[in-house]
Amino acid sequence: MSFTGPIGGDLLARRYRLIDRVGAGGMSVVWRARDEVLDRLVAVKWLGTELADDELFRDLVRREAWATARIKHPAVAAVYDYGEMPAQDGQSLAYVVMEMLDGQSLADRLRLGPVPWREAVAICAEVADALATAHEQGVVHRDISPDNVMLTSSGLRVFDFGIAAPIGEPDDDATGSTFGTPAYVAPERLDGRPAQTATDVYSVGVMLFEMFTGAPPFPEDTWDQDAPMRPRVAPRPRAVPGLPSAVARLCQRCLAHEPTERPSAREVADQLAAYGRPWWRGRVLVASAAALVATVAVIVALSSWGSSPSAPPGAGPSSRPSTPPPGIVASGSPSALPSAPASAGATATLSPGSGAPPARTSPPPASTQPPPTPAPVTVDQAVQDLRTTIAAQIPAPDIAQDLENTVENIDRSLSFNPDADVQALLAQLRDKVRVRSAEGRITPAARDGVLAAITRLEGALQDRTL
Repeated sequence: MSFTGPIGGDLLARRYRLIDRVGAGGMSVVWRARDEVLDRLVAVKWLGTELADDELFRDLVRREAWATARIKHPAVAAVYDYGEMPAQDGQSLAYVVMEMLDGQSLADRLRLGPVPWREAVAICAEVADALATAHEQGVVHRDISPDNVMLTSSGLRVFDFGIAAPIGEPDDDATGSTFGTPAYVAPERLDGRPAQTATDVYSVGVMLFEMFTGAPPFPEDTWDQDAPMRPRVAPRPRAVPGLPSAVARLCQRCLAHEPTERPSAREVADQLAAYGRPWWRGRVLVASAAALVATVAVIVALSSWGSSPSAPPGAGPSSRPSTPPPGIVASGSPSALPSAPASAGATATLSPGSGAPPARTSPPPASTQPPPTPAPVTVDQAVQDLRTTIAAQIPAPDIAQDLENTVENIDRSLSFNPDADVQALLAQLRDKVRVRSAEGRITPAARDGVLAAITRLEGALQDRTL
């Protein structure tokens, strides 16, 4: 097939049926399409036809596919395919097939005004974590901005690696075509320095500052201004109610003029995750048999009190810390759990001559103290309890991962909106457990344990103690 540009109904590579155009940028247009092989919606990003004969921009499309495909992170929009189609003038039209994203861009969210500081911190924690993974794979994004961060129903996504570059690659673009968005571009990019990870950290600092205050710290609109090239003192966010001073200082460090003075993306992610509830739960960790036995014991001990462990065994750095930083009251921080009393009918048997006191001839008087009131279970604790129960009681990795994916969708929905209605997802999770039990792949005990954990989460949602 030969054509000058995509139109609705075109079939690309014998599988991608174009539906309609959903967006356009400075260099490309994005179409909604259906993958007729896998029967799913995808996004097809085309280089604009006026740039199709420009080798530089065709190379950018290839580089975007290369960069995104090598980054494995839940907050990085997935790339499925790359291709080129012949145009009538003999040139090739490059396109990349990506995950179709729904939701709202961070730029659209910012048009409504500043973002609550906890939400802003959580967003930038996840963006920084995604960038840290990209940096570990040798990729610098170079165009981090609110336009390239999407808040979707299934979690945050970083996308548009169109001007990404390998770490250390010379920046020889004399035209400024691949500089990115002016207000978010680090000073060293305008100095022509090689691609470096600190460039992305600067952009995260700009986004964090803008979410706190409603405007970027240095709001350049065009490349005609030379202000980004002059050393400037990075401002600290204006007074934001409740904002910890450590977060304000971290934001200022990200905005340092010299790249060497900025923290790494990993450091930013870890520090921000201590203050804002992240939308990711880290990588799936496999607990040892001993840890699983211990976890089950804890669940059994706590079940009679209606409480649950605050975090799964072996939780990675993306899990919420058990103790919030000084001066911060984390809304989801675990409450102290009461110690379990001895069983009412328990007695101690001592051998003769062991010095035991004489046996009582009458029952001891009943205690006048009421039993301790169990601490309320927060939604965050209940979600962690559900995760822990699945990990401990479902040995089949494929079933455990399937259930965990549904829990992740529930958790992300609640992270975006604590009042979100997740009953449909909870019902879906129950159905999966019952079906697997009917198939004989989940034992009755495991089924009952997971269903009980789902019920505890429903109770926590009703109480809304989070």
